[in-house]
Amino acid sequence: MLKKDHFLTGFLVGIIWPVMVYGILLTIMDLLDSLDILSAHQLAQDFHTRTLSLVAVGCNVFAMQYFNKKKWVNSMRGLIIPTLVFAVIWFIKFRHVLSL
Repeated sequence: MLKKDHFLTGFLVGIIWPVMVYGILLTIMDLLDSLDILSAHQLAQDFHTRTLSLVAVGCNVFAMQYFNKKKWVNSMRGLIIPTLVFAVIWFIKFRHVLSL
């Protein structure tokens, strides 16, 4: 079993948490679209993917804050790697939108 303050704990949380948040947000957006509250046609073509994935990666801040409160330094270190990888993938995938 994993120790609470372990690199692998942070690494796994850093991968699983954004994927879960993205799925939840995508479900909410689909629900709003089906109820005609927020239509996908009103938004940019890749708005859902771009914005929801950025918010999901940003949600790792909550896990980081939790680890910081518990003084789990090794878990924080593990959390940083997938967060940075997801952020780099996001920048590469949407660089055309950023106009850099």
